[in-house]
Amino acid sequence: DRFFVFWSDPRHDPAPETCTRCLSELYVAIYDASGTVLVPDTRLTTSSGSTTIASLVAVAHPTSGEVAITWTDSGDRQVHVGIVGPSGAMRDAQVVSAAMAPQRGNSPHVVWNDGWTILYRHDDPDGARPDYLHTRTLSSDGTLSADDDLSVPAEQIALASRGALGHATITTGGSALALRLWDPSWTATTTLPITSGTFDGTRGLGWDGTSLYYTSSDLSVNVVRTNGLGTETGRVALTSDPGERGATDLTMHVIGSRLVFEWVHATVVAGSVVHHRIQVIDTSSF
Repeated sequence: DRFFVFWSDPRHDPAPETCTRCLSELYVAIYDASGTVLVPDTRLTTSSGSTTIASLVAVAHPTSGEVAITWTDSGDRQVHVGIVGPSGAMRDAQVVSAAMAPQRGNSPHVVWNDGWTILYRHDDPDGARPDYLHTRTLSSDGTLSADDDLSVPAEQIALASRGALGHATITTGGSALALRLWDPSWTATTTLPITSGTFDGTRGLGWDGTSLYYTSSDLSVNVVRTNGLGTETGRVALTSDPGERGATDLTMHVIGSRLVFEWVHATVVAGSVVHHRIQVIDTSSF
């Protein structure tokens, strides 16, 4: 019944006028459905040194009114998680990744599936070792399960829960995109190549309880529907505009029977112009 808005900014940096994002902290504000402020700006982290908070991803508990928030911290180069309640207070803030230097933890995603499931990547900045996907589960009481190295050398793009069926990811290991289906214990059951699409850092992926949806782009920007086993059952072209086929920040949200898409594209006409598009379709479109 409320919106949690998370962001980071450097307002508490000792000298913000001379330091660009040297100390960036995590904040939250909470609103009701009409936009009325329920909890004003609240600082959630208190870093002591130079750090940048980035890659914020938040998912609500289905009944408790709490939200799990994950982020990366440039200070310790790790993925963090915390649980924020309706009052704006954060509890059980802790480090999720366990990457040793020169590696770092990054690219966190989180979904609800009988607990908050967190998927993230251990990354080696100098490229000497593969980037491997890792996962952990955060229970409602703040307990983190043991780290599970999936031994999949891949860039993580998107994560969705399939309920009792497990999870789905869209990943690439430096080759074509692939839709990978996992059972609840994170054993890969099916890996399907996505022939249309390239790695752009983002990809929409969602589950509505019956079907799995993901975004793809070749001669048009598409949304593809599959059944729970990954077999394609339909697709809808969102746009075939040449400028939009190179869309970045292409995301999708499943809200009831509606699919909400967001993406960014640029045009170069009398200077570069960046466009932000939102499009909504109903699943009956397939």
